[in-house]
Amino acid sequence: MDLGLGFDQAAIGMALVGLDGRFRRVNRALCGLLGRSEEELLARTIDDLADPEEVPALADLGRAAAGQEGQASFQVERTCRRADGARLELLISAAVLRDPEGRPLGFFGQVQDLTERNRSARELRASELRLRSVIANAPIVLSVYDRDGMCTFSEGRAFERLGITPSERVGRSYVELRGDLREAAADFQRLLAGEELSAKRPVGDLVFDVHYRPLLDPEGGVVGAISVAVDVTDLERVERDRRHLLGQLITAQEEERRRLAGDLHDDAIQSLTAARMHLSVLGHQLDRLGDAAAAVRPALSHARDNLEQGLAAARTFLFDLRPPLLDSAGLEPALRQQLAKLAERAGWKTEIAWLLEERLERDLETVAFRVAQEALANVARHADATAVWVRAERDGRDVVLQVADDGVGFDPPVARERAAATGHLGLRSMAERIQTAGGSLEISSGPGHGTRVVLRLPA
Repeated sequence: MDLGLGFDQAAIGMALVGLDGRFRRVNRALCGLLGRSEEELLARTIDDLADPEEVPALADLGRAAAGQEGQASFQVERTCRRADGARLELLISAAVLRDPEGRPLGFFGQVQDLTERNRSARELRASELRLRSVIANAPIVLSVYDRDGMCTFSEGRAFERLGITPSERVGRSYVELRGDLREAAADFQRLLAGEELSAKRPVGDLVFDVHYRPLLDPEGGVVGAISVAVDVTDLERVERDRRHLLGQLITAQEEERRRLAGDLHDDAIQSLTAARMHLSVLGHQLDRLGDAAAAVRPALSHARDNLEQGLAAARTFLFDLRPPLLDSAGLEPALRQQLAKLAERAGWKTEIAWLLEERLERDLETVAFRVAQEALANVARHADATAVWVRAERDGRDVVLQVADDGVGFDPPVARERAAATGHLGLRSMAERIQTAGGSLEISSGPGHGTRVVLRLPA
């Protein structure tokens, strides 16, 4: 049989095989695939190359030649060894060759190497099994919904404490599983429109952090939705305990400040005020003495000036310890007062934009005021600024408070090193106070570019 150049130069392995399984003709691609020469293959049978544990390929050919396969051609997957010992996984497509009377003469075979494809498929299956195992044993629930909102897949252990198995979720609708029918239906339409959603959902004594996102096909079309629910009950409990401890700490600090402020007002300031009254009385008495008291008057005036400065410093210290407005009116009035006092001393141009509609929790207001107070004090001490801006607004669940100036600026890393070396830890204490409250503090500055302090607190 003359098969021509198409046989010899084909990209896949080809062979003519006799009824006894011996190779009658092979092409270059098959020789290269098996790592053997044409002469070597023509001296062998197909079973010589098979793995010992494999079903002999010759048996398949015999059944086909006898007409037991019910068709003129068939395919089988077999393994064999290359000349270098490497294991190959092959797809063999064979057709029975017959003479004009229909008697079998041999076989025409095509051989494709499936080794890499099968290896990749096995690795993918193993990866899928590992992933399913991880999800199945993780404290989460991963659920998949089709475009109709029906749950088609669910796995994970997060709902064990609720007595709901993942399999019990499959076949139920997104709206049914959510429970809040009207909001759930609207949310699912948002997911189909491409939005991502997240929420903390309390269920009895448990709390779940649930994230929803659209499920996309390879072309980017939305074909459903995925949800991941994480049991955050213990984290929420820790967060409540942490906030409780924070409240106790801040309360203790502020109570001590109130006590000090009260002592300062009742003792030092009252004494200084009384001393000022006595000096006034003494001044009136000296006036009656006329020229006889001329030598004493400069000393009296100097003492009065020193007393006024001390009294002003004591009142400023009293205000810094605990501004009464913070308790009575809230964060905004207290900050406006603080900014006005500092602006009066420094001659700043000031602007405050307050976009919050309600007061914060008392402890958070105290934290925010203390950090803003430190930031404004730093502006007064170091910035050489002409203008200062304060802005407060909501950003999702957070409250963001900014203090910015147009001063000389600084290099934050260098400033932190210098502060650590000299013991001035204002910036560090600000950051620690915010982190304790569950927030974050960002300071951006540069020489000649002013400074911006951004405080973010969970409200």
